[in-house]
This record gives sequence, structure tokens and C-alpha cells, in this order.
Amino acid sequence: IVLFGAVGETLTEKAGNLNLGTPGIMCMGGAFGFVGAYLYETSVGNPNAFMCILVALGTAFIVSALGGLIYSFLTTTLHANQNVTGLTLTIFGGTGDLTYRKLLPAMYNLYIKNQLPEEFLITPIGRRDYTDTDYQGVIEPWISEFAQVKVKDEQLQAFFEHIHYFRMDFTAQSQYQLLDQYYEAHPSENHVVYYAVAPDFFEGITDGVSIMENMHEPKIVLEKPFGASLELAKFLSKKLETLFGSNHIY
Repeated sequence: IVLFGAVGETLTEKAGNLNLGTPGIMCMGGAFGFVGAYLYETSVGNPNAFMCILVALGTAFIVSALGGLIYSFLTTTLHANQNVTGLTLTIFGGTGDLTYRKLLPAMYNLYIKNQLPEEFLITPIGRRDYTDTDYQGVIEPWISEFAQVKVKDEQLQAFFEHIHYFRMDFTAQSQYQLLDQYYEAHPSENHVVYYAVAPDFFEGITDGVSIMENMHEPKIVLEKPFGASLELAKFLSKKLETLFGSNHIY
């Protein structure tokens, strides 16, 4: 049981969701199970080994169940935030159809459901000369149409405060120095980079992101299949794994 719980928590943390509920409840169960067994052994003159195990398991189960009920009430009913780390999402292709139809509406859904950290930043990247206000005007109808939750103006404006459009030509390697300076001013320990562009641009973006000093161990998200041929796909896959590590590719 401990192994399954630990594996599940490891997978969620890889996705950037550092959830203290799972290990906390497991720790509570283990600690109170030990206390229950100790109290049984010290209160009985000739403790039975089987009963000792039964008391420990029963105590651990009851305490874990109560802890789980309290935790689920806080997070599900009261919508307490489960995340303790921030998030910075960089979208290459910030003016594309995938971003408009899927990514930003999905992020809005998560925001309304309180499934994003309190501190998060979405940086759509594009070549068009938009200000933040211009970009908000462009994406507002898309979010209103494709979000799964009802869009309210006050909540949408609050969501917009976390979105900052960054203009750059991501095919020019020199431009990544500007992006690096941007993230020097907006530091984060949890970077996710989404390749919402054609596969032809993957290699150039990979080279640019890999040299950025202020984007530490980014998680790379891309659409598959990619590459014009099997050889090119293998080449890109190998390059991504070499520069970022296979456990950072999604």
C-alpha cells in the first residue's frame, strides 16, 4: 500500500503538483499505528502477536480514514488549494489555434476549479505585436466559447492577471537571451514549456530553451507523432532526452 501511494505521489509531483496530502496521511497512519501497537503491548500482561498487528492496522486505518475525510472536505468542499509550488507555463505558438481552442480554455478550467497554484504565470509567445491588453481581447472569445465552465467576467479578468504575452521570433536563437532576461525578472522553480507549433520548429526551440539559465530543468510538452520521417523523429527524441532528460519529456 505504501509503495502504491509513493509511486502515485511521485507521478503527480513530476507533473508539478506537489501534494502534501498523500504522504501526510500515510505518515499519520503509520505513526498512529505504531502508537496503537505500543499502547496495546504495554497495557496487556501477555500481548498476542496477532492482536498486536491487528491493533496497529486498525489504528492506522481509522486515523488515515479520518485524515482523508478531513483533507477531502478541505480540498473538495472548501476548495482549498492542493499545490505548494508555483507554476510557469511557456507556450511557443501562443497565437495559434491549439493555444486558443485547447490550452488557454483548459488552463481557465483548472483556474476556476482551484487546481492551479496560487502563484502561476502563463507566457504565450508569438511574433505578433500585441500588448497584454491586445492579447486578452483576442483570447477572450475563445475562452468563452471553449471553456467547460461558465465564464464570468470578474473571474476571467482575474485569470488574465496571470497571462503575460511575450513577443519574440522563436526561430532566432538570439531572441532566447531576451526570454531568459524576462524569466530572470519572473523567477520560478517549476517551468513547463509547451511546443504548440509545427514539428519543424521543435529543434530550434529545443536549442534555444536548453541554453537559458533562468529556466531550470523545464518540463517539455509536445504533440506526437512528430517529425517528417522516422529518422527525424528519432533524432528529435534523442536530442530532447539528452538536453532535458527523459523524465522531463511529456
